Amino acid sequence: MAPKEVAKRGLDVIFYYVLGDTLPYDNHYDNLMAARSWGFKISEHVRLLHSTEQVNEYISYWEKERKALPVATDGLVLKVNSLKQQLNLGFTAKSPRWAIAYKFPAERALTRLRYVSFEVGRMPDHPRFQPGTGIAVGYSGKTCIAAQSGYNATSRSTRT
Repeated sequence: MAPKEVAKRGLDVIFYYVLGDTLPYDNHYDNLMAARSWGFKISEHVRLLHSTEQVNEYISYWEKERKALPVATDGLVLKVNSLKQQLNLGFTAKSPRWAIAYKFPAERALTRLRYVSFEVGRMPDHPRFQPGTGIAVGYSGKTCIAAQSGYNATSRSTRT
């Protein structure tokens, strides 16, 4: 896309990791702070935590305060600070072993059930009913909910 067109969109970026061959520090946090001093946008909410208690306090704080953020968020990412330890821990096929995604408990909201529909699955050897629902549009936090699967935790474990 043309740079002039992109500029019209008012896009913004916040960096959460600094990658390079010659970084000024041997740890993630100090490199982020260096990038901030160079003019890059780094989240004001980045914290260096030193104990499990501090991690638990940070999680508890954001479970409540996340609703005040300008964007919806469903969790936090906790990272190992030492770049050497990050290198030693490595990656799985999908993600780094040195970062953990902590997901907040799912929000719950009430809405009006308008209808329930059932469709027969297309697997000829294993036909089954697949329930679906029509619900009144509602909001859970900043997320608009307009449809829902008819399955729940109980039915998932018993379906074939």
